[in-house]
Amino acid sequence: MINLKLSEKTGATNVKDYAYRTVRENVLDLNLLPGTLISENSLAEALSMSRTPIREAISRLVNEEVLEVYPQRGTYVSMIDMKRVNEAVFARSNLESEAVKLACESFTEEDIYILESNINRQEFANVNNQLLEIMKLDDELHEYFFLGNHMQHLWQLLQNISTDYYRIRYIKVTSGLRLEETIDEHKRILGTIKNRDAENACATIKKHINMLYKDAAVVRKEHPEYFK
Repeated sequence: MINLKLSEKTGATNVKDYAYRTVRENVLDLNLLPGTLISENSLAEALSMSRTPIREAISRLVNEEVLEVYPQRGTYVSMIDMKRVNEAVFARSNLESEAVKLACESFTEEDIYILESNINRQEFANVNNQLLEIMKLDDELHEYFFLGNHMQHLWQLLQNISTDYYRIRYIKVTSGLRLEETIDEHKRILGTIKNRDAENACATIKKHINMLYKDAAVVRKEHPEYFK
């Protein structure tokens, strides 16, 4: 039986969405390691549901390349593929640079306060070695560049193509790699927004996002078995 970490199930969540979200989260946080063999039966047992919603969730995850099907062999958690990482970095770099450019024009003092508060909590979490909290706050910071500009669907689009990006980042954060440097990068991004300096905001966030390649090189050296 697969040992899944079960996410909170709200009353409004249907079973197939819950199955999808739970499996995806377990892949992102490497509770299901790259190359892990899974089956409808094992997931149905772990999630205490029938195979029908599991089948639909698997189909969705295969379409997103979170899972891969090999004929005559079975369904496996996808390996980390640097081609997909390249696509995610390209998309995030270009879309987020436009988002922070808009933020330089549109963000209010309240928006700035929200970002400052987030970074302060990142620093607190780092001092207290709260690694998962750092990752959560990092996500919220980047998400706010889009939410603050009323572009929720663009943020969701990025989530759908960023599985490998996030797996590398998860290993990076939980290994304690470049935590202070990353928080400093966030401060510099916020500084450009506060100064309404759109040109530097774009350049700074692009540099920040492209640092993932440096992190990926370290992660790949430590865990070559996770990569395609």
